[in-house]
Amino acid sequence: MKVLNYFPCLLLVLVLFSCEKDEESNPQFSTEEAKQAMSRLNLNLQTDIIELANAEGVIALGDLVSLTDLNDPFGGRMESEESKNWFKMSAQRLKVIFNPKRLRSSRYEEDGFQFEQNVGRYDWSPDKNEFVKSPIDQSFIIINFPSEGSVENNVSLTIAGYTEQLIEDEFGSYYMPTSIVADLLVDGVKQVELSLSAVYSNIGEPQSGNIILFVNPYTLSANFDNTGANQSTLLTNLTKSDVTIVGTSVMVNFFDNLKEEVGSASGFVQYKEFRIQGSIDVNGFEISENPDPNLFVDLDVFKEGSKIGDILFVTEIVDGDEEDVPYIKYADGSMDKLEDLLETAFEEIENLEEELGG
Repeated sequence: MKVLNYFPCLLLVLVLFSCEKDEESNPQFSTEEAKQAMSRLNLNLQTDIIELANAEGVIALGDLVSLTDLNDPFGGRMESEESKNWFKMSAQRLKVIFNPKRLRSSRYEEDGFQFEQNVGRYDWSPDKNEFVKSPIDQSFIIINFPSEGSVENNVSLTIAGYTEQLIEDEFGSYYMPTSIVADLLVDGVKQVELSLSAVYSNIGEPQSGNIILFVNPYTLSANFDNTGANQSTLLTNLTKSDVTIVGTSVMVNFFDNLKEEVGSASGFVQYKEFRIQGSIDVNGFEISENPDPNLFVDLDVFKEGSKIGDILFVTEIVDGDEEDVPYIKYADGSMDKLEDLLETAFEEIENLEEELGG
């Protein structure tokens, strides 16, 4: 059976670059210029991923997760595997922000997380090897802990607000966060700030949501809306010092208001001066008896308004199976495999996932 390699990734790409497509008004680079542009894209993307991984706010979150693997701030030392798993589920709320594989964060505790009952200050004690709750009254949850190599609790995580919703579906009962307000300071300097709000149906389907996440010096804003009769939209914007690094816009059209079958998707993803834009006829591909993805996927790559090339698919044997592998086709008809062009950037993405995914 032939597999369309990267088809889900292309849908994700559309979730991330959207403009009206007008090939007649876009000049096209020569093959040599296009190859140079793709090489520059690979290096720039690799550099940005490494910088993100080394951001002090990301490192501080990793330090917190490392400590909470050993200890639960709200319950003292974690002696049992059950309580350890309890807090690991809580830590996923932080990890899910940076790890695209963890798209569904939830709590499975019977009573959920009682924010008001856990308000207080928790300080990491290296002597006791656990978090110690301060007797001083607090209005928020404050967790103080050391960054790696520090002998003092120089990192402070403040959770100013948290609510969640009980979801009941065929998988059972669990909780999903509906609002989070939190920040994290390292040596008194704000490195992370999060504001999140989300609305779910009774069976856990996301209806709408907004998120603003600051991880010094990056700010991510995202908005999704699933309330349309047969349409869903997603907008995202990642900036560094007020300069857009990644901007995305996508629209997904469904057959009906049940939203179980996707008809098509269109939009764009913008990385600095580079843009991928176009559309995917999902239904046409799925119902075709002998689907050629090039008839149903229409994506082009641009740099500063000039066309680099078309994304086309070539059927190849990969690990014993037929797969439709994406290539970039240049002005002279020659092609390069997309995976090869972005190899080092993909490697850094995998490294980042491993570091943040535990």
